[in-house]
Amino acid sequence: MPLDVNVEKWIETLPKDVFKPKNVEEFRRYMDEGVKLIMGFSPKIEMKEIYKIEINGTETKIPSYIYIPKNVQTDGTLVYFHGGGFIWGSSLSYDNILRYLANYCNCKVASIDYRLAPEHKFPAAVIDAFDSIKYFYETDKKIAIAGDSAGGNLAAVVSILSRDEGIKLNAQALIYPTVGNDIFSQSMREYSNIFLTRDSMRFFSSMYLSNQKDILDFRFSPILAKDHKNLPPALIITAEYDPLRDQGESYASILNTSNVETVQIRFGGVTHGFISLLGLIPSAEVALQIVSSFIKSRFNK
Repeated sequence: MPLDVNVEKWIETLPKDVFKPKNVEEFRRYMDEGVKLIMGFSPKIEMKEIYKIEINGTETKIPSYIYIPKNVQTDGTLVYFHGGGFIWGSSLSYDNILRYLANYCNCKVASIDYRLAPEHKFPAAVIDAFDSIKYFYETDKKIAIAGDSAGGNLAAVVSILSRDEGIKLNAQALIYPTVGNDIFSQSMREYSNIFLTRDSMRFFSSMYLSNQKDILDFRFSPILAKDHKNLPPALIITAEYDPLRDQGESYASILNTSNVETVQIRFGGVTHGFISLLGLIPSAEVALQIVSSFIKSRFNK
Protein backbone atom coordinates (compact mmCIF):
# COMPACT_ATOMS: atom_id res chain seq x y z
CA MET A 1 0.00 0.00 0.00
CA PRO A 2 1.14 3.63 -0.48
CA LEU A 3 3.22 5.32 2.18
CA ASP A 4 0.94 7.00 4.74
CA VAL A 5 0.57 10.69 3.87
CA ASN A 6 1.20 11.80 7.46
CA VAL A 7 4.35 9.68 7.65
CA GLU A 8 5.55 11.26 4.42
CA LYS A 9 4.86 14.77 5.72
CA TRP A 10 6.66 14.00 8.97
CA ILE A 11 9.75 12.75 7.13
CA GLU A 12 9.77 15.93 5.03
CA THR A 13 10.05 18.05 8.19
CA LEU A 14 13.22 16.29 9.37
CA PRO A 15 16.67 17.80 8.80
CA LYS A 16 18.52 16.01 6.01
CA ASP A 17 21.45 15.32 8.34
CA VAL A 18 19.24 12.89 10.29
CA PHE A 19 19.45 10.56 7.28
CA LYS A 20 23.21 10.98 6.91
CA PRO A 21 24.61 11.64 10.41
CA LYS A 22 27.92 13.46 10.67
CA ASN A 23 28.52 13.09 14.40
CA VAL A 24 26.77 11.75 17.49
CA GLU A 25 26.17 15.11 19.16
CA GLU A 26 24.40 16.55 16.14
CA PHE A 27 22.30 13.41 15.64
CA ARG A 28 21.23 13.41 19.29
CA ARG A 29 20.27 17.07 19.12
CA TYR A 30 18.12 16.53 16.03
CA MET A 31 16.43 13.52 17.60
CA ASP A 32 15.76 15.34 20.88
CA GLU A 33 14.16 18.21 18.99
CA GLY A 34 12.05 15.82 16.94
CA VAL A 35 10.81 13.97 20.00
CA LYS A 36 9.64 17.19 21.64
CA LEU A 37 7.49 17.85 18.59
CA ILE A 38 6.14 14.30 18.34
CA MET A 39 5.19 14.19 22.03
CA GLY A 40 2.61 16.88 21.36
CA PHE A 41 0.58 14.61 19.09
CA SER A 42 -0.57 12.20 21.81
CA PRO A 43 -2.27 12.82 25.16
CA LYS A 44 -0.19 12.18 28.27
CA ILE A 45 -1.91 9.28 30.04
CA GLU A 46 -1.91 9.87 33.78
CA MET A 47 -0.09 7.29 35.87
CA LYS A 48 -0.58 6.35 39.50
CA GLU A 49 3.16 6.74 40.00
CA ILE A 50 6.41 7.18 38.07
CA TYR A 51 9.70 6.86 39.88
CA LYS A 52 13.37 6.22 39.19
CA ILE A 53 15.53 3.44 40.55
CA GLU A 54 19.17 2.53 39.98
CA ILE A 55 20.02 -1.10 39.37
CA ASN A 56 23.40 -2.30 40.59
CA GLY A 57 24.69 -3.81 37.37
CA THR A 58 27.79 -5.83 36.63
CA GLU A 59 29.71 -2.80 35.39
CA THR A 60 27.69 0.24 36.40
CA LYS A 61 24.51 1.54 38.00
CA ILE A 62 21.66 1.34 35.50
CA PRO A 63 18.93 4.01 35.67
CA SER A 64 15.42 2.62 35.27
CA TYR A 65 12.09 4.41 35.29
CA ILE A 66 9.11 2.59 36.74
CA TYR A 67 5.62 3.35 35.41
CA ILE A 68 2.72 2.26 37.61
CA PRO A 69 -0.71 2.67 35.97
CA LYS A 70 -3.90 3.35 37.87
CA ASN A 71 -5.39 0.06 36.72
CA VAL A 72 -2.81 -2.58 37.65
CA GLN A 73 -4.34 -6.02 37.13
CA THR A 74 -1.32 -8.32 37.24
CA ASP A 75 1.85 -8.89 39.23
CA GLY A 76 3.78 -9.05 35.97
CA THR A 77 6.40 -6.51 34.88
CA LEU A 78 7.07 -5.43 31.32
CA VAL A 79 10.72 -4.45 30.85
CA TYR A 80 11.16 -2.08 27.90
CA PHE A 81 14.31 -1.26 25.93
CA HIS A 82 14.07 1.93 23.86
CA GLY A 83 15.34 2.33 20.31
CA GLY A 84 17.78 4.87 18.95
CA GLY A 85 20.51 3.03 17.04
CA PHE A 86 22.32 2.22 20.30
CA ILE A 87 23.53 5.85 20.40
CA TRP A 88 20.44 7.84 21.39
CA GLY A 89 17.28 7.58 23.46
CA SER A 90 16.06 7.40 27.03
CA SER A 91 12.97 6.79 29.10
CA LEU A 92 12.15 10.48 28.74
CA SER A 93 12.14 10.29 24.94
CA TYR A 94 9.73 7.32 25.13
CA ASP A 95 7.52 8.69 27.88
CA ASN A 96 4.26 8.69 25.89
CA ILE A 97 4.83 5.13 24.65
CA LEU A 98 5.71 3.88 28.14
CA ARG A 99 2.59 5.46 29.61
CA TYR A 100 0.50 3.88 26.89
CA LEU A 101 1.94 0.41 27.44
CA ALA A 102 1.56 0.60 31.22
CA ASN A 103 -2.05 1.73 30.90
CA TYR A 104 -3.14 -0.86 28.33
CA CYS A 105 -1.04 -3.76 29.60
CA ASN A 106 -2.45 -3.01 33.07
CA CYS A 107 0.96 -3.70 34.55
CA LYS A 108 4.14 -2.14 35.84
CA VAL A 109 6.53 -1.07 33.08
CA ALA A 110 10.25 -0.71 33.72
CA SER A 111 12.15 1.33 31.14
CA ILE A 112 15.89 0.69 31.09
CA ASP A 113 18.32 3.50 30.33
CA TYR A 114 21.15 1.26 29.20
CA ARG A 115 24.54 2.74 28.34
CA LEU A 116 24.86 4.29 24.91
CA ALA A 117 27.60 4.18 22.28
CA PRO A 118 30.07 5.46 21.32
CA GLU A 119 30.89 6.33 24.93
CA HIS A 120 30.14 2.70 25.79
CA LYS A 121 30.80 0.22 23.01
CA PHE A 122 29.22 -3.21 22.46
CA PRO A 123 28.45 -5.24 24.50
CA ALA A 124 27.82 -2.61 27.23
CA ALA A 125 24.15 -2.18 26.27
CA VAL A 126 23.63 -5.95 26.27
CA ILE A 127 25.23 -6.30 29.70
CA ASP A 128 22.99 -3.57 31.14
CA ALA A 129 19.88 -5.03 29.52
CA PHE A 130 20.53 -8.51 30.89
CA ASP A 131 21.50 -7.17 34.32
CA SER A 132 18.14 -5.42 34.47
CA ILE A 133 16.30 -8.64 33.70
CA LYS A 134 18.19 -10.50 36.41
CA TYR A 135 17.33 -7.71 38.85
CA PHE A 136 13.58 -7.87 38.23
CA TYR A 137 13.61 -11.67 38.08
CA GLU A 138 14.66 -11.76 41.73
CA THR A 139 11.47 -10.05 42.91
CA ASP A 140 8.77 -10.16 40.23
CA LYS A 141 6.72 -13.26 39.52
CA LYS A 142 6.19 -12.64 35.83
CA ILE A 143 8.44 -10.79 33.37
CA ALA A 144 7.93 -9.90 29.73
CA ILE A 145 10.31 -7.87 27.62
CA ALA A 146 9.78 -5.55 24.68
CA GLY A 147 11.72 -3.08 22.61
CA ASP A 148 11.81 -1.30 19.29
CA SER A 149 14.61 -1.12 16.74
CA ALA A 150 17.89 -1.29 18.71
CA GLY A 151 15.76 -2.02 21.77
CA GLY A 152 14.14 -4.88 19.86
CA ASN A 153 17.62 -6.22 19.25
CA LEU A 154 18.37 -6.10 22.98
CA ALA A 155 15.06 -7.81 23.79
CA ALA A 156 15.82 -10.63 21.34
CA VAL A 157 19.35 -11.07 22.68
CA VAL A 158 18.23 -10.98 26.31
CA SER A 159 15.61 -13.64 25.56
CA ILE A 160 18.41 -15.95 24.45
CA LEU A 161 20.68 -15.10 27.39
CA SER A 162 17.81 -15.57 29.84
CA ARG A 163 16.97 -18.99 28.46
CA ASP A 164 20.61 -20.02 28.72
CA GLU A 165 20.70 -19.02 32.40
CA GLY A 166 17.38 -20.65 33.28
CA ILE A 167 15.41 -17.40 33.56
CA LYS A 168 11.87 -17.96 32.34
CA LEU A 169 10.34 -14.98 30.55
CA ASN A 170 6.63 -14.85 29.78
CA ALA A 171 6.96 -13.09 26.43
CA GLN A 172 9.12 -11.05 24.06
CA ALA A 173 7.69 -8.31 21.84
CA LEU A 174 10.08 -7.13 19.13
CA ILE A 175 9.06 -4.02 17.21
CA TYR A 176 10.90 -3.62 13.89
CA PRO A 177 14.05 -5.10 15.46
CA THR A 178 17.50 -5.27 13.99
CA VAL A 179 18.56 -8.89 14.36
CA GLY A 180 21.41 -9.36 11.88
CA ASN A 181 23.74 -7.75 9.38
CA ASP A 182 21.39 -7.93 6.39
CA ILE A 183 22.46 -6.01 3.28
CA PHE A 184 21.03 -8.06 0.40
CA SER A 185 17.34 -8.47 1.26
CA GLN A 186 14.59 -6.98 -0.88
CA SER A 187 13.51 -4.54 1.83
CA MET A 188 17.10 -3.39 2.35
CA ARG A 189 17.51 -2.76 -1.37
CA GLU A 190 14.18 -0.99 -1.85
CA TYR A 191 13.60 1.01 1.34
CA SER A 192 16.99 2.10 2.68
CA ASN A 193 16.56 5.63 1.34
CA ILE A 194 13.24 6.68 2.89
CA PHE A 195 13.75 7.15 6.64
CA LEU A 196 16.22 4.63 8.04
CA THR A 197 19.00 4.92 5.46
CA ARG A 198 22.11 2.89 4.67
CA ASP A 199 24.23 5.84 5.76
CA SER A 200 22.55 6.03 9.16
CA MET A 201 22.74 2.26 9.68
CA ARG A 202 26.46 2.25 8.89
CA PHE A 203 26.92 5.17 11.26
CA PHE A 204 25.08 3.41 14.10
CA SER A 205 27.12 0.23 13.64
CA SER A 206 30.41 2.13 13.50
CA MET A 207 29.55 3.89 16.75
CA TYR A 208 28.31 0.75 18.53
CA LEU A 209 30.76 -1.95 17.45
CA SER A 210 34.47 -2.05 18.21
CA ASN A 211 35.36 -4.14 15.17
CA GLN A 212 33.77 -6.02 12.27
CA LYS A 213 34.08 -9.36 14.08
CA ASP A 214 31.36 -8.21 16.48
CA ILE A 215 28.85 -8.54 13.63
CA LEU A 216 29.11 -12.33 13.97
CA ASP A 217 28.45 -12.26 17.73
CA PHE A 218 24.88 -13.39 18.46
CA ARG A 219 24.68 -10.64 21.07
CA PHE A 220 24.66 -8.24 18.12
CA SER A 221 23.08 -10.57 15.54
CA PRO A 222 20.64 -12.81 17.46
CA ILE A 223 19.59 -14.38 14.16
CA LEU A 224 23.03 -16.08 14.22
CA ALA A 225 22.51 -17.77 17.60
CA LYS A 226 23.24 -21.50 17.44
CA ASP A 227 19.90 -22.42 18.96
CA HIS A 228 16.55 -20.62 19.02
CA LYS A 229 14.57 -23.34 20.76
CA ASN A 230 12.74 -22.85 24.06
CA LEU A 231 12.62 -19.07 23.78
CA PRO A 232 9.67 -17.13 25.20
CA PRO A 233 6.56 -16.62 23.04
CA ALA A 234 7.30 -13.89 20.53
CA LEU A 235 5.44 -11.07 18.84
CA ILE A 236 7.38 -9.50 15.96
CA ILE A 237 6.06 -6.33 14.33
CA THR A 238 7.53 -5.12 11.06
CA ALA A 239 6.88 -2.13 8.79
CA GLU A 240 6.34 -2.28 5.04
CA TYR A 241 8.74 0.56 4.15
CA ASP A 242 11.48 -0.46 6.58
CA PRO A 243 14.82 -1.82 5.35
CA LEU A 244 14.85 -4.02 8.47
CA ARG A 245 11.51 -5.59 7.53
CA ASP A 246 12.83 -8.76 5.91
CA GLN A 247 15.33 -9.61 8.64
CA GLY A 248 12.61 -9.24 11.27
CA GLU A 249 10.32 -11.54 9.31
CA SER A 250 13.15 -14.01 8.74
CA TYR A 251 13.72 -14.09 12.49
CA ALA A 252 10.04 -14.84 13.02
CA SER A 253 10.34 -17.76 10.59
CA ILE A 254 13.38 -19.09 12.45
CA LEU A 255 11.53 -18.93 15.76
CA ASN A 256 8.54 -20.72 14.22
CA THR A 257 10.80 -23.43 12.83
CA SER A 258 12.31 -23.77 16.31
CA ASN A 259 8.81 -24.41 17.73
CA VAL A 260 8.65 -21.06 19.50
CA GLU A 261 5.14 -19.68 19.69
CA THR A 262 5.44 -16.71 17.33
CA VAL A 263 3.11 -14.07 15.93
CA GLN A 264 4.42 -11.86 13.13
CA ILE A 265 2.52 -8.82 11.86
CA ARG A 266 3.53 -6.47 9.06
CA PHE A 267 2.08 -2.94 9.11
CA GLY A 268 1.49 -1.50 5.66
CA GLY A 269 2.13 2.07 4.59
CA VAL A 270 4.57 2.92 7.39
CA THR A 271 8.31 3.20 7.93
CA HIS A 272 10.78 2.21 10.60
CA GLY A 273 10.05 4.10 13.81
CA PHE A 274 6.32 4.45 13.24
CA ILE A 275 5.20 3.77 16.82
CA SER A 276 6.85 7.05 17.80
CA LEU A 277 4.14 8.79 15.76
CA LEU A 278 1.56 7.93 18.40
CA GLY A 279 -1.33 10.36 18.00
CA LEU A 280 -0.33 11.25 14.44
CA ILE A 281 -1.04 7.99 12.60
CA PRO A 282 -3.56 5.26 13.56
CA SER A 283 -1.03 2.46 12.96
CA ALA A 284 1.06 3.56 15.94
CA GLU A 285 -1.80 3.09 18.39
CA VAL A 286 -2.93 -0.15 16.74
CA ALA A 287 0.58 -1.58 17.06
CA LEU A 288 0.82 -0.65 20.74
CA GLN A 289 -2.64 -2.13 21.35
CA ILE A 290 -1.47 -5.38 19.77
CA VAL A 291 1.66 -5.41 21.91
CA SER A 292 -0.43 -4.70 25.02
CA SER A 293 -2.92 -7.49 24.25
CA PHE A 294 -0.08 -9.92 23.58
CA ILE A 295 1.68 -9.12 26.86
CA LYS A 296 -1.56 -9.29 28.86
CA SER A 297 -2.47 -12.66 27.38
CA ARG A 298 0.92 -14.12 28.33
CA PHE A 299 0.74 -12.73 31.85
CA ASN A 300 -2.72 -14.23 32.28
CA LYS A 301 -1.69 -17.75 31.26
